[in-house]
Amino acid sequence: STRWRPVSRHLVDALLLPAARAGIAVGVLMQHVGEGDAALHKGYGARAFLDGSLGARASDHAQLGGPETLRELAPVLARWLPSAIAASLRVLRHAGELEVAGLSLSSRDDLPGLLSVATFGLLRAHESAFAMRKFLDDRPEARTVVFGYAPNAESKIADRLAQRAGLTTVDYAHAFVGEFDFRTHWRSDSTWVASWTEHEPRRYAATGRGQQLSGGHQPRALPARRTRVRAVGARRRLLVATSYLHPGFVVDGKLRNAKHARRLVQALAELVARHGDRVEPVLRTHPLEDRDAWMALAARAGIHLATSDVKDFAEDVASADLAVLTVSSTIIETLCLGVPVLLHRGAIIEPSTLFADVTRSFATGAELCAQVTPLLDALDRGDLDLAPEQALLAACFPSGAPSPALALIERLDPELRRATPPSPHDHPAPDAARSASASGRWKAP
Repeated sequence: STRWRPVSRHLVDALLLPAARAGIAVGVLMQHVGEGDAALHKGYGARAFLDGSLGARASDHAQLGGPETLRELAPVLARWLPSAIAASLRVLRHAGELEVAGLSLSSRDDLPGLLSVATFGLLRAHESAFAMRKFLDDRPEARTVVFGYAPNAESKIADRLAQRAGLTTVDYAHAFVGEFDFRTHWRSDSTWVASWTEHEPRRYAATGRGQQLSGGHQPRALPARRTRVRAVGARRRLLVATSYLHPGFVVDGKLRNAKHARRLVQALAELVARHGDRVEPVLRTHPLEDRDAWMALAARAGIHLATSDVKDFAEDVASADLAVLTVSSTIIETLCLGVPVLLHRGAIIEPSTLFADVTRSFATGAELCAQVTPLLDALDRGDLDLAPEQALLAACFPSGAPSPALALIERLDPELRRATPPSPHDHPAPDAARSASASGRWKAP
């Protein structure tokens, strides 16, 4: 497919680059290859691994690919066809009978979708199984597989087959902190589940899945907090990092978070009307968002929003005085850098998530102004109180500091050996020196 899922930048930053600097042999297992959807993902796309600088960091490349010849396709179809016929017959017979707790969850109107799952969906499953078996036959030396995102069906099949072959699998999906409900919205079948903070494993353990959990693995070394040199009378920089218009939020052809984006822009318009001489909102969109759509919303609200083109979020927020954030993993890096966090209450916030404890939050322009005014005054006086952010940071990392994700991989595979001493710039966490030595190779789809 030409619409590939972009390579996880967080996985690249957390494992591929630090391992390459440490002299650890790394293999890259691609699940999708194509041109991609967004120009901003060029540096982290499939081609960056195949012919770009990222590819030079890996000692081996492989791809999970389906059958390419009739000889390969025939046994896949032989397994798929009987199961597809049986599944389709069950769908035709029972399409309207699914009930949970006395509630009807399906009807005959769902028949086309259910038949699609019973036929095309099953074929995808069989193709995924073929691809992973082929990879395991070709790479018998593989011992650990690290997934950048493993809850989708194809990844789960690859994950389970790798475990059956004796490999350790790790799900290092980013933004666990943003998952609304671990009980229904997200599942992982990996041997280990690794997350950015120590807050997520406590939530995930409550699901009773029985997997091994490891938290506190920040993907990137963060820059030093900058002291901005401001000209006399210059406005404070308010970084607005969003994800509301992410295409992943499209449901039935409609962007379900569009109303939240409109309300956020309206709140910013009220802030500019009241404090435009003291603060400048700077919009930073998610790489997959439509920036022009945000500009159109701003124009309708009667304001001009400056935009940020800084490549790395941490670098961007490190030079901000204040940060307005939506529900995403950006909050973690912002807390680590000591920048006041103002959370927009748009989408419903799951009570068990970190976001439920953010005290500086707003839904309307009046609430935003009420939060920003004392912060601007404190910045001018030089006595900014970061107690709310420090409390949230303590919830993220009760042990005191983030731990490099590479340290977890080294603990899981004690036969890994570093060919060169690790760079002191790999990660600032104090327990990096305590990580077990790690030779061989691990694979990162």
